Amino acid sequence: SKVTAAAEQEAVVLMPNQQVVYERAGKKLTKSLVEQPAVLQPFASYSFEFNDVPVREVFGTLEKAYGIQIVYDEEALANCSIHATLTDVPLYDKLKLICKGIQGTYEVIDSHIVITSKGCTP
Repeated sequence: SKVTAAAEQEAVVLMPNQQVVYERAGKKLTKSLVEQPAVLQPFASYSFEFNDVPVREVFGTLEKAYGIQIVYDEEALANCSIHATLTDVPLYDKLKLICKGIQGTYEVIDSHIVITSKGCTP
């Protein structure tokens, strides 16, 4: 009798601003963010004018606007707020400026953004 090996099929669901990368060596698909994530609805009423806004709300706005997940330590950043106008600034530059304000860093891990910061003094 003839034995046929079933080819492994991997399904990946992509959300807006995500892309998939096929690693030939490991034969696997990895989700990541596109190089220049765009606001999902350019004419939607997202305001990137932050006037002493808690960083939690700033991240919430970015998550909704770009359809991305931002992971951070809510407790550590509870006293952090942002005062900045980031209207015409690309996402990664927004993150750089926000991280500067909270003395932190960000990195893109797979399809989400991880913020690292020791927090802000009250």
